Amino acid sequence: MPLSLEDRTLDRVLEGGSLARFGDGEYMILDGDDARMQPYHRDLAEELNDILEDSPCLVAGPQPYGPRGEYWSEFLDGRELLEWSSFISRPDEAPWIDRQDYWAKVESLWKDRDVTLVRGGGSLTAEMLASAKSVREIVCPEYDAWRSIDIDVGEPEIVILCLGAAATVLADRLSRQGHWAVDAGSIGCLENIRELA
Repeated sequence: MPLSLEDRTLDRVLEGGSLARFGDGEYMILDGDDARMQPYHRDLAEELNDILEDSPCLVAGPQPYGPRGEYWSEFLDGRELLEWSSFISRPDEAPWIDRQDYWAKVESLWKDRDVTLVRGGGSLTAEMLASAKSVREIVCPEYDAWRSIDIDVGEPEIVILCLGAAATVLADRLSRQGHWAVDAGSIGCLENIRELA
């Protein structure tokens, strides 16, 4: 059976690719609207547009399939479908990733590594990364996090980002500085990850 786009995206990340994820929030900002936790800023919209045009990251987006395929088909109408899937941490959108071997691959992002975790509230936490070699945690405001991402992440092996649209931007910025930066989305909300920790 061929690998899903989510598996292929995660595999490329595990090979060292940084990942910037677009979802409805990022596209809403590009359209001049506020997202749920991130208000519109013109400079943020310009930065997101620049990422779509040219980024050292794997740029991932929603796909028009899964339980909400109709929503995504309508939402993506007229937009370019991105090469990589932003559903790598979304079994609600891609139920086929809800497998133990998949979550073991996810855990290998931080297992036995020095990690910097940049997050907002209600997301992945340092305690959930128990198999990491070390974790430096940087907690940013949950609302309007983009205004607070001028940060020093140190020199970890990997930077894991759970910060909405701000994570998309920060993944791009950090990868341009030579960091391995992965926008992991709402992955900390998953029971699978809590069981691994």
